[in-house]
Amino acid sequence: MLGERHGSAEPISRTSRHYCSRVSHHTEALAVIEAVRRACAQADGQDPLDEAAELHLKHRGLEGARAWLADDHGFALRRGSEVDLAVAPDLRGRGLGSELA
Repeated sequence: MLGERHGSAEPISRTSRHYCSRVSHHTEALAVIEAVRRACAQADGQDPLDEAAELHLKHRGLEGARAWLADDHGFALRRGSEVDLAVAPDLRGRGLGSELA
């Protein structure tokens, strides 16, 4: 289960319950999200994110969103009431998606 941190900054959480600061780790989180997206698109033939999520990341990054990372192997991305979740194909079936959900 993932914890929540209260305050003005939206947390980027790792499934180990360690929190990354909003400013210093956005680049890292975006890099993980992009790498997992590429791996999923290559294996599945499509991007795991819908167009709205893709455009949000392209134009706003993680501003107004929350991201949870499963190391470098998966992510959950919440934008308002929408949640996208993806796990790298080579690590599926090991509970990462359940842990992120």
